[in-house]
Amino acid sequence: MKDAEQVQKLTEDANHQAILAQAQIILARALDNSDLTFNRIISADEERQFAKTLSPESWASGEVNFGDGTGSLTAVWAKRVNGLLNLTIAGKCKDKTAPNGKKIGNFVVVITGRSPIEAGFDIQTQSNVNFWLGQLASATIDSDCLTDASAETAPAAEDNVKKKSLAALPILVTDRVVAYKRDLNVYEIRQKQLLAQKAEEDKKANDERAQLTAQAIAEATAKVLKESTNRSLTKDETLKGDADDSDEAADTAKDDNAKADAKTADTKAGNGKTTASATSNGKSGDGKTGDSKTGDGKFANAKASDARYTDAKPSDAKTADARAIENRPSAAKTESAVKEYVDKGAINPVSAARTKPEPPEIDNRAWSSPADKVAMNTTSSSSSSSYRPESSRLPGRSSMPSSNQSVWESPASTPQSRQASLAATIVAPEKAIAGQFLTTSIIDRDKNGEPSVELSFNGAALATDARGQALYMVPEDATPGRSLNVCLASRPELANSLIDILQPLTTSYEAQAPKIERISSMVAPRSMLVVEGHNFDGHADHNRILIDGLQEARIIAASPVQLKAILPAGIKPGSHSFCVGTAGLRSNSATV
Repeated sequence: MKDAEQVQKLTEDANHQAILAQAQIILARALDNSDLTFNRIISADEERQFAKTLSPESWASGEVNFGDGTGSLTAVWAKRVNGLLNLTIAGKCKDKTAPNGKKIGNFVVVITGRSPIEAGFDIQTQSNVNFWLGQLASATIDSDCLTDASAETAPAAEDNVKKKSLAALPILVTDRVVAYKRDLNVYEIRQKQLLAQKAEEDKKANDERAQLTAQAIAEATAKVLKESTNRSLTKDETLKGDADDSDEAADTAKDDNAKADAKTADTKAGNGKTTASATSNGKSGDGKTGDSKTGDGKFANAKASDARYTDAKPSDAKTADARAIENRPSAAKTESAVKEYVDKGAINPVSAARTKPEPPEIDNRAWSSPADKVAMNTTSSSSSSSYRPESSRLPGRSSMPSSNQSVWESPASTPQSRQASLAATIVAPEKAIAGQFLTTSIIDRDKNGEPSVELSFNGAALATDARGQALYMVPEDATPGRSLNVCLASRPELANSLIDILQPLTTSYEAQAPKIERISSMVAPRSMLVVEGHNFDGHADHNRILIDGLQEARIIAASPVQLKAILPAGIKPGSHSFCVGTAGLRSNSATV
């Protein structure tokens, strides 16, 4: 189609040639796609294979926008030696006028050709190779601006459905397309199964974690209640013991008082007898004898008093309060005195005046864990049976055992590589230099980078960064030619990117200014811009593409000989100047 003589042979009609010119523009725009890879070279084995068998191939460009309208392209090829090649181009030009003065409007061009194999010299490999060649055979053209006898005599019913805009021609369903759709369907089903399995595992893990947490809380609560119950029982038993001691002391005091009253009466009777005897003896005329008897009576009284104290000696079970009552002065010997002491509160229950015992000292070295030490201190120092509130605990300590605290602590998840989206596209430079860096990106449908996606460079795995870019150093001993294969291990159905490796003849250690040799033309906003030249930096961030000196394109793939960038959305149609800056040096200006 680039040969004017070959196109001239297809038709001599001026209107047909005007429509063919629009079809050529659509074809050029469809092929000017950085995602497409071209390899016309065929090996001897493949030549023998395609000489015997036929493999159908098809490709569709989708919607193509150009200055005068829109269009689309579909190619069907019977891939074999001298096989049939059918190219259908549909377009729409509202404002373009044909030589006959009519608007071109909607048009369809069907080009038929053949695919022979010819031999020639390849510049890159510097050897003789066999390659495919497309030869034009014929072209069929139809448009709104064309009228013929068949169109004039066509029924009116056909006119209602004849002219319909073809926005994009569908791709032919071949064996490869069927296999791709089948694999894609299996992949989507597998993804759904994995997501459902992961959701089930997460739910099961959450249930187990909740069960362990509830079990730990129940055990801790039971332990706290048990300790509280033990403290309550200990206090009740202590008070009960005090009451028993008080009752025993009161009974002992009553018995002693009764004995003391009886002995007091005996002592009075003895004193009366002794006095009478002393009087009679005194009357008999012996004063000394009377004195001695009187003294003997006193001694007997003292003995009686000693006997009273001997009989009233408390037992070992008596408390200190009971012994204090027995040892009171002689005024307590009478019943009235004893009652007076009782009324004044001299005899009270021991528990009423009992002081609060001091907590026992705890050997902190006997406890191995801090949690056990806190639990022991709490148990020994608490006299209340109620549960201590959360705010009264020691700060930084947990009321649960240390074995239960780690039950609901989940470890941090380890980072993993992401799965590339179904619309993911590998953007890599078509050429690179051995021993230098290159930058490759993975972008989605909206031209945004996909982070943490694993790329394979001839088997070497690298993950993209947050912007969806991966930096790779080409080995110095890399094989020249299309030897670097870049692919997605997780998406085998995507086409691999083959990068042409160039071996430098000389190596310069001084910084050289970049040079632009070619820039892709007819690029729409938010589309891919390809800049070819020399002395670029393989690290995409080290390059800058300036448009008219005001705007900057976003570079997503880079090598020392090629840059690929996304044009800004606000760029206006028309010619623009481009300049590349690298390491502080600026290239020549190129206008497209």
